[in-house]
Amino acid sequence: MRYVVIGNSAAGTSAAEAIRRVDPLGSITVVSDEELPAYSRSLTPNLIAGEVDKKELFYRPANFYQAHNIEPLLGRRAVSLDPAAGRITLDDGKELPYDRLLVATGAAAIRPPIKGIELAFTLRTLEDAQAIMATEAEKAVVLGGGLVGLKVAQALRKRGLKVHVVVKSPHLLSRQLDAQGGEILRRAVEEAGVELTFGQDAREVLGGPDEVILEDGRRLEAEMVVVAKGVRPRAELLEAAGGKVGRGVVVDERMQTSIPHIYAAGDVAEVPDLVTGERIVSAVWPSAVAQGRVAGLNMAGQERRYAGALMPLNAVDLFGVPIVSLGLTLPCDEGYEVLTRYHPERGLYRKLVLKGDVLVGAVLMGEIEKAGVLAALIRQQVDVSQLKGRLIERGFGYAHFVKPMVPAPRPSPVSQCFHG
Repeated sequence: MRYVVIGNSAAGTSAAEAIRRVDPLGSITVVSDEELPAYSRSLTPNLIAGEVDKKELFYRPANFYQAHNIEPLLGRRAVSLDPAAGRITLDDGKELPYDRLLVATGAAAIRPPIKGIELAFTLRTLEDAQAIMATEAEKAVVLGGGLVGLKVAQALRKRGLKVHVVVKSPHLLSRQLDAQGGEILRRAVEEAGVELTFGQDAREVLGGPDEVILEDGRRLEAEMVVVAKGVRPRAELLEAAGGKVGRGVVVDERMQTSIPHIYAAGDVAEVPDLVTGERIVSAVWPSAVAQGRVAGLNMAGQERRYAGALMPLNAVDLFGVPIVSLGLTLPCDEGYEVLTRYHPERGLYRKLVLKGDVLVGAVLMGEIEKAGVLAALIRQQVDVSQLKGRLIERGFGYAHFVKPMVPAPRPSPVSQCFHG
């Protein structure tokens, strides 16, 4: 059996390992447009901040490919896919035949239609991080108040730069937090010396040690601009070959695409949300690893099903505030029960979202010790009717379940609100 994996990050590596566990003899070729072995993209802000060395980004040993009998084609890009012939073509003209193919091409940073935006940095790869580190800027503007934008701002601040974050939304992390959670984070960010502007975006980015012009005409000094406005799945290869693409590459429970023998996983794949049932792109590392494993096992003939992603699923420390967000944190509709404990003076916030007797979402800020328990309750759709009053308390844990967890009837599909 000939296996080809396009992509060398979390999903691709996980799939290759899964294939080799099941099929010790099949040929595995991994194609990546980066010249580097597998590394952790999520650690690139830590590299910028000086908290880790470059070598610490590589999460597999140097002999990984040799030990697993994998042929790595690094620094090579797949430019076309011919499902009828069962082959891909690389940018150097080389053709690779396959019996099973995995598209794990990930996602690319979005550059919004802003004049001069091509002058801004993005942070998606190690090369991006090194380009940011190579500048001699003392003042930076970050466009975007989401996870990536704040991670970049934190890293640049630790490097000693003066940082200004421009946020279109009314508060920070508007896809995970409500206004109360955003207020706690705002205090911490400003206490760290980072300036914030809300309700604005850039109208123009000027080159050199110049300025960023905001929508209202204000000008911000900026020797460096970093845009952090989300990502888009790199689905063009499969789409050009006739594969079904929505928000990302559409896959079934086996991670197989609409084209037989072709699978997709990671940031490029569109999968169901465990809570809402909606089709989403789950662009987080744990989801990519899980999807890659399921895809790899199925490619090698071992039947597996991917139940869906729990989104958002984020655990991060931003400006000294540990934050965990799980599942549905911003319900749009009525019919939800929301429990909160809010202590802004101590930087503590705890929020639980329930639909009937089922926990569907949670936010923990400041104290995150019970996040694993809450995640298990959400994933397993446990009936928590007898424990609602205790769920919000700090001391709640597995010990409160003296009987086995009992799944509740699955709630009706729900939706999530985002700001900006």
